[in-house]
Amino acid sequence: MASSKVALVTGGAAGFGLAITEKLLSQHYRVLKTASRPERIVLKGDVTKLSDWKRAVDILTEKWGRLDVVVNNAGINMTGKDTHTVDEEFFDRLMNINVKSVYHSISACAPTMLAQKSGVFVHISSVGALRPKPKIAYYCATKAAIIAISKSIAIEYAPYVRSVVIAPSMGNTGMMQLNLGPGNIAPMLANIPMGRACEPSDVAVDACYITGNVVEVDGGRCI
Repeated sequence: MASSKVALVTGGAAGFGLAITEKLLSQHYRVLKTASRPERIVLKGDVTKLSDWKRAVDILTEKWGRLDVVVNNAGINMTGKDTHTVDEEFFDRLMNINVKSVYHSISACAPTMLAQKSGVFVHISSVGALRPKPKIAYYCATKAAIIAISKSIAIEYAPYVRSVVIAPSMGNTGMMQLNLGPGNIAPMLANIPMGRACEPSDVAVDACYITGNVVEVDGGRCI
């Protein structure tokens, strides 16, 4: 077997998370994927709960003895609305799922990686963190927070544990269809030089010798 490394992927039931899982499996990783949806998953979990993170780490270390890769993919978007009209309940949910989940992942997973002196965190952010758009201010803020956290721990945990951010543009996933609707997609694609949305397979990139980086997978959107 080419690799016996072990990975944990959140939001692994569909979209980017599923493509990343398939990429890791093709490279002979042992993968545990989690999601809040019950279908097509190995472990049902809530990324906003530290207890679920610890349970996932316990399963991996008891079964395979290590943890090499953590992919923080789970997250939610927001439909465009005037920033001053966003209600506090949704704001808290957005922050909990998109940012607090990263906090929990580091709290639960970093000790194992530091003890074995190897590991990598891969965080799925967004080009919205680099080029914010109107009416999604708080979503962009959550994705920018992920970049700041990643850069900080990349310095703190080097040289043993690495941290990388993938910043895709609008992704051709179920979330895009749900949030935008067919009539709103074409105008957004017009702003992407390559003329298409980011496919889940585009995000499943290799990140073997980088740390602290933000990899823009955006078809030229940030040029």
